[in-house]
Amino acid sequence: MRDRSSLKKIAVCGVFVALSAVTGLLESFLPLELLIPLPGVKLGIANIFITAAYYVLGPLYAFAAALLKVIIVFLFSGNSVSLALSASGAAVSFVALMISMRTYGKVFSFIGISVLSAVFHGMGQALAALLIVGSPILFYIPVLGAASAVTGALTGVLMNLIILNINSYLKSKVL
Repeated sequence: MRDRSSLKKIAVCGVFVALSAVTGLLESFLPLELLIPLPGVKLGIANIFITAAYYVLGPLYAFAAALLKVIIVFLFSGNSVSLALSASGAAVSFVALMISMRTYGKVFSFIGISVLSAVFHGMGQALAALLIVGSPILFYIPVLGAASAVTGALTGVLMNLIILNINSYLKSKVL
């Protein structure tokens, strides 16, 4: 049987999964193409909660949260191409998250972590798209990388405002 601490972590992870899935779904309804007229570019606000799960609970819980977010969003959208793009982006981005979080506070802030994760997410998606549609996507990779860096920086600013407060609250009240 699991101890109370593990059960609390699982419950908190569930909250992070729900928040990331809901924000990911809501973000798909935003008319972002009016601000950023590039196909496939999103702010990535849902990834704040994956990074928060990593920061608060550790890599295993964050990986579970990222995987469940991809599955839940697919179940609501039903788009298998989006599933392939989302899963590949999430996998590559998670590797970047794991590497960059090891140097959090020394080399990277949440802004740097977010930029790196966003760029790698875009590259993972571009690789999946390359496999699906072939070489025409290659010209888009630098554009996607630049757009991902900008949206990653914006998301990183939000992370700086949110994650430390979430962590303080959870450590004092829940975990």
